[in-house]
Amino acid sequence: MDFRTIEQIMAEQPSIERKIKFRGNTYKLINTTHDISHREFTDLTCYTYRNEEIQQNLLLYCRIGKIVIIEME
Repeated sequence: MDFRTIEQIMAEQPSIERKIKFRGNTYKLINTTHDISHREFTDLTCYTYRNEEIQQNLLLYCRIGKIVIIEME
């Protein structure tokens, strides 16, 4: 399967993918939360991706179709 890198997603701003590759690891979309605030941003959508191998979440906060914050937990 051919995965898109996080750099491609950020540069091209495609529709949200079910699986992405970030820093050599594959993450699967597990949750989407709408209308949240984070830091100074409001009206965000948070896409939560999970990598089970390394037990890590990747959070993509989007606003008006653009990724504004990326966090790992």
